[in-house]
Amino acid sequence: MGVSLTPIVLKQDLALEDLREKRVAVDANGELYQFLALIRLRNGTPLKDSRGRITSKATASTDPARDP
Repeated sequence: MGVSLTPIVLKQDLALEDLREKRVAVDANGELYQFLALIRLRNGTPLKDSRGRITSKATASTDPARDP
């Protein structure tokens, strides 16, 4: 999924200092989704909120009984 930008965008290594005073956007949606889907308690059960609802985005989106 996604778009290959390598033909039009040149790779350039930057130091963090090179980004000072600049705006930077980071698309971490995929990484955050995977993190939320994988986090579990030590016994393997998914994390839940105070109302007992599973907080995992992946599980919540496939559970029709879950309240929005």
